Amino acid sequence: MLENLLITAILLVPRQIPSAQEPKSDITEKEATEFARRIERDQAAGRERAFDALFDFEGLIEDASLGLELTAQEKSDFIKGARKSSMGAQISAAGGNSYRCLRSRVIDGRRVLTFRLWSEQGLNYHDLRLKKTPGGLRIADNFIYLSGESTLSIMRRGTLAIAANDPVRRKKVPEWAVDFLNNMRKILEFQREARSERPQDALKTFAGFPESLRKDRMIQVLRILAAAKVGDKEFLEAEAEYSRHFPEDSCKDLICFDALILRKDFPAALKSIDRIDKSVGGDPLLNFHRGTIHLEMGKVAESRAFGLKAAKDVPYLQEPRWLLVTVALNEKEHAETVKLLEGLERDFKLVMENFDTIPDYADFVKSREYRDWLKSRASK
Repeated sequence: MLENLLITAILLVPRQIPSAQEPKSDITEKEATEFARRIERDQAAGRERAFDALFDFEGLIEDASLGLELTAQEKSDFIKGARKSSMGAQISAAGGNSYRCLRSRVIDGRRVLTFRLWSEQGLNYHDLRLKKTPGGLRIADNFIYLSGESTLSIMRRGTLAIAANDPVRRKKVPEWAVDFLNNMRKILEFQREARSERPQDALKTFAGFPESLRKDRMIQVLRILAAAKVGDKEFLEAEAEYSRHFPEDSCKDLICFDALILRKDFPAALKSIDRIDKSVGGDPLLNFHRGTIHLEMGKVAESRAFGLKAAKDVPYLQEPRWLLVTVALNEKEHAETVKLLEGLERDFKLVMENFDTIPDYADFVKSREYRDWLKSRASK
C-alpha cells in the first residue's frame, strides 16, 4: 500500500506545507560550488546512488509529517520507499553530461543550487536547497520546475495519505487527501489516458473529478497535455484555467512549451523561453531553443547566431552543433557542413556514416565537397 501511495502522490498539487523553523544559511559560495561539482562528477561517472545519499530524508520526513502523529516505524518505512525511488537513477538515464549546475544563489535566506537537466524527454531544472549538518552539506529539499513540486511537498502528500487510512488520524486529514484516496484508480487511469492516444477520454475523466482534484497541479498539467492533442480550443481553455489557479507558477512555461511548438505559435514559444531564462537566473542552452525556433520561422541568420552562441557557451552538449549543421544544410553550405560534421566526430567521438539514407542530406550527398570528404576518409 505504501509503495502505491508514494507512486501516486506525485500526481497531486503541493499544498502549503508547515516547515520547521531553520536559521538562515551560513553556507558560502565556495562550499556550495564544491558541493555542486561533486554532484556533477558523481552523475557523470554513473554513481547515481551518491546523489540520493545526499538527501536529508530524516529531516524531510519530520517536516512532511508535522501534526500527523506518524509512528517511528511508519516514518522509517516511508524513507525506505523514498530511497527506492532513485532520483539519481532518473538523472543518470538522461546522460552523464546532462546534469549541470547553472549557479549558486540565495533564495529567502537559503543557499540554493540551480541545476539543469537536459534529456530526450526535454528540459527541466532543479533547485537544490542546501543545509549544513555535522556530517557536511546535505540536500534539504529539491524543487522540480517541470512539475512545480518539491520533494517535501511530495512526501507531505504521502504522509497525509498514510494518515487518511487510519480512522482516528483521518479526521486531521484535509478533504483533498480523502478525495485522492477515493479516486486513486481513476487518477492512474487519467494519467494513462493523457499520455497515450486517448486524450478525449482523459478530458472526460478530468471533468468527472471532484473540484479538489481538478485544482491539483499535476492533474492540471496532464489535462494540458491531453488538451494539446485534441485541439486549439481545448488547449487554450486548459492553459487559461491553469494560469488562473497558478498565476505565479514558474513551471508553466516548461509545461506548455512543447505544445506551443506543435501549434507553431513561435512568438509565444520565444516569450516562454525568455521567462524560463529569467526564472532560473539565466541558461545559455536556451539559445539553442531560440535558434531552433528562429529556423522554423525561416530566420536563418538569427538561428545561426543563437546556435553559435549556444555552441560556445555549452560546449559539452551536441545539440547546438547539430543546429548549426541543419542551418548549413538548409543554406547548401556544403564546405561548412563538412567542417561541422568533422568537429562533431572529433569532439564527441561519433562515427559519421550513411548520410545517403537521410532525406535532409540529399543535396549535400550530391555535392563535390561530400565526395571529397568521403575520399579523404577512405584513405585514412
